[in-house]
Amino acid sequence: DKTMLLLGLLDAPGNLAAALTSFTTHGVNVSYIQSSAAPPGSGAQVAFFIELAGHARDTAVAHALAELQPLAAFVKVLGSFACGAPDRDALLGAATSPSSMRG
Repeated sequence: DKTMLLLGLLDAPGNLAAALTSFTTHGVNVSYIQSSAAPPGSGAQVAFFIELAGHARDTAVAHALAELQPLAAFVKVLGSFACGAPDRDALLGAATSPSSMRG
């Protein structure tokens, strides 16, 4: 399984490194990370989409996510999915294709 989350942080030296250390500590592999603008009013200055190995209910992932809470403005688990599922690029492409936008 894999899990996708959105992590909001203050833009300060070491904040991302500290957040990623929680995954290392619990043996959770980060397979994808992309920076993004933080949602207005979220209390964060920068946000990161992070894909990691394991389901959100797995012990190691759950512990890493709990450890992130005090370091982050917000942690939002977007979902967990089977590794055999279409990859993120295929899912994002399908969501933004012209045919998916027809009413």
